[in-house]
Amino acid sequence: MITYGFLSLSMWAGCMAIVVYLAVVRKHSLVSIAERQWIVHLLAWGVPLLAINVPYVASRVSSRKEQFYGDAGLWCWVSEPWQEYRMILFYIPIWVVFFVTIIVYGLVIAEVNDAFKPEENVHMCFTLAETQCQRAAKLRLARRTAIHLLAYFFTYFAAFMNRFVIMETGRAFFGLFVIHGMSVGSVGIMWATAHFGDGILHRVYVARARKVAGAQQRGFVQ
Repeated sequence: MITYGFLSLSMWAGCMAIVVYLAVVRKHSLVSIAERQWIVHLLAWGVPLLAINVPYVASRVSSRKEQFYGDAGLWCWVSEPWQEYRMILFYIPIWVVFFVTIIVYGLVIAEVNDAFKPEENVHMCFTLAETQCQRAAKLRLARRTAIHLLAYFFTYFAAFMNRFVIMETGRAFFGLFVIHGMSVGSVGIMWATAHFGDGILHRVYVARARKVAGAQQRGFVQ
């Protein structure tokens, strides 16, 4: 269930990025996207379900005598004799989704940046207000993307490094296990912080932008 839950979380993050890409860059209607949401559910739930069933097949066809699931240091997971499957079934898919998500959001931000270029030959007051709104929208998209990607990165990076070091050196390091347990165990806190932190930062920016715009408009009128 650990593998299933975290893989599902990763797949949902990637699917949401693809949905945003289809809506913003490819200009698909929200109705057409909603009609195909079954594909999102199929990927987000189906791929992890397939991954967690691979061990049962692998353990049956392999000549290894060790159990596939067993003591993994912090909890019962893929045992050390089968540790290459930790990468194949868990960490490699997670990092593939992570880098695909970065590319997709990069395309989305580029599209939004092009769409929000200020129009020429518009009255200065309206241009100023429009520019402030456009800047706020672009900044929030970029900030939200960065915050959620950072939450994604810090959730899995320490765990990946811990498992990778064990696989390469054959040794377990207490410090890496501590960081591993703290990062994975606090995944809910990280994602909640990313979500609510973005909202707080947005309100601060909007309040500051309104204050600056008001001061500039008063100066223009005078």
